[in-house]
Amino acid sequence: TAGEKTVLDITTKYVKEANIEFYYSKWANPAIREKPGADRVYIKSVRTEGTLKAAKQCYHCKPGQYSKAGAAKCETCPANTFSKKGDADNCKSCPYHQMSLPGATKCTKSTNCTLEDYIVKRGKCHQVGSEFKSHVTYQNAFDPPLCSGGLEKPKAHQGTCPACPPGTRRSKKDGHCEICDGAGEFMRGDVCKTCPLGSAAVRELVYENFDGEIPENFKISCNGQCLDPWHFMTTHGEAEQGEGQFVNVLASGRGLATDSEAVLTVKVKLYTTGMVGFRYFNLFSPEVHLGKLPQTAVFEVKRQDTDKHPFHLEVPLHVSEYSRHILQYRTPPLDAGEYHLVFTYTKQPGVEFALRSLTVVGEESGGA
Repeated sequence: TAGEKTVLDITTKYVKEANIEFYYSKWANPAIREKPGADRVYIKSVRTEGTLKAAKQCYHCKPGQYSKAGAAKCETCPANTFSKKGDADNCKSCPYHQMSLPGATKCTKSTNCTLEDYIVKRGKCHQVGSEFKSHVTYQNAFDPPLCSGGLEKPKAHQGTCPACPPGTRRSKKDGHCEICDGAGEFMRGDVCKTCPLGSAAVRELVYENFDGEIPENFKISCNGQCLDPWHFMTTHGEAEQGEGQFVNVLASGRGLATDSEAVLTVKVKLYTTGMVGFRYFNLFSPEVHLGKLPQTAVFEVKRQDTDKHPFHLEVPLHVSEYSRHILQYRTPPLDAGEYHLVFTYTKQPGVEFALRSLTVVGEESGGA
């Protein structure tokens, strides 16, 4: 209220890294603006804990943490361990068929291992007759594993390489997926063709069949209690990828505590007007009541060109009707420029989110 003095004591939640910014807007009311000093804001003090400044006392480690004598900070108990009480000097291991996330104060029952608890890894593709083959191995999706019993890790074998993304072809020279090199060229079958007059070969970059390595332009972060906020997991491929194929999707949920947020930021640069489309699905535990779930994921598009008109799109993503039911979303047309594509998933008990594929139309590094 005008003329009154208000004091705010603001305490943020726990963060690992943050930029602290203060914004002040001048009052538009002329009656207030004409009085010198009537609408001033004073910052009396700013205090941060956990920085590398001088310590004035010893802080007690909380449950889920531990430290040794002379420590400068409390360490978080790693996954599959816990500390029930504060001031602990070590963390106890979880019993068999139990698990915990980092920073746990107790262990919970682990689930039986399923296909989604593994990652498929493929070696270099090479031509065998009319097919391309690769050496296929599997590894745990989490280290340490969060499951026990159930499906054993699939054995290594010689398998058929998945189909290349649209606009690319399998190189007979070294087996990788290649694009047409010439400007204005597009892929028809396995042959590069030149677009006729009045048309253009707009390139698109497709992320699918993840090979178990996070792309360089993908950044992952977490707010809360997390092991791996975004991780790869194996699932059954679709018809166009080959009969009986196992592929990796990028998923979130299994390595998160309830209400923790997993954030995936993808940096892209459009050289022409384009768009972004993606396909996703949810996985549900048997005890989850479908139809009563809140929206758990949000997709954002943030323009990064500081000299361009700002653009910010935010879309809550619908929850699948049942496990592995694939949904899709396409943005409206996007002008040329640099963008951040942001996926934020908030963990709910028994619910997981999986990004099946991501397509960026207008990305010069893609195929046509």
